[in-house]
Amino acid sequence: MKYLIIFLLFSFLSTASASELNLFGFRPYVSLNKTMGPRWEGNVFYAETINDSNATFGNQKFVPRDLQSYFQTGMTYKQNPHLNFTAGYVFQRNNPLYRDFVNENRLWQQMIVSHAISYFSLSHRFRFEERFIQNRTTKNTDPMTTRLRYQINFVAPLQGKEIDPGEFLFSAYNEFYFSTTGVRNALYSENWSYAGFGFQTAKFGRIELGPLLQWAVIDRDRHTRRILLVQLGWSYTF
Repeated sequence: MKYLIIFLLFSFLSTASASELNLFGFRPYVSLNKTMGPRWEGNVFYAETINDSNATFGNQKFVPRDLQSYFQTGMTYKQNPHLNFTAGYVFQRNNPLYRDFVNENRLWQQMIVSHAISYFSLSHRFRFEERFIQNRTTKNTDPMTTRLRYQINFVAPLQGKEIDPGEFLFSAYNEFYFSTTGVRNALYSENWSYAGFGFQTAKFGRIELGPLLQWAVIDRDRHTRRILLVQLGWSYTF
């Protein structure tokens, strides 16, 4: 529990600018991995972000609705147990069930470096993205923008020194988003913080549940938004 308290405190301090829009909601996700030999692995990831609160920001009203559908694929090459490289594609649709939806197609490349500290696991993810976002007014795709992301991830078993089937675990991460080229609201544009508990099943993969705080700069005037989500995820490797 002390890890959860420390991590949530750090997360809120990292987004300490005056937040003017606060929303609450739910984010379920599914992550499926397919092993393809000793060095290769494919992944499919799907998530929905759902707002469950009412709020007003300027002339815009936010009501309970599906905010975002997110679909990601990737192929990973494992250089060794502590270093891997992935390239993939993302299709994202904001407000997917409504007329004011916005589509985004995205290419991405990443490197993950991991190491152990005692019986904890710590990993560093560096991801670069090429983004092609639809203009809501013209319905045309704007010129490509790019973004750099850095995530630090911490995983610890809660029973023994390893995460075995039938045991619980603690997981936390913080991810920093930097809009590097193209039209942007800010250089440091987003921050995602998560801390939760998981259960490693014997046959059906891993289930995790915890709070996810998404912070973002939403316009050129540096207005910010926070979405506090209950994230429920299922990960399975076959």
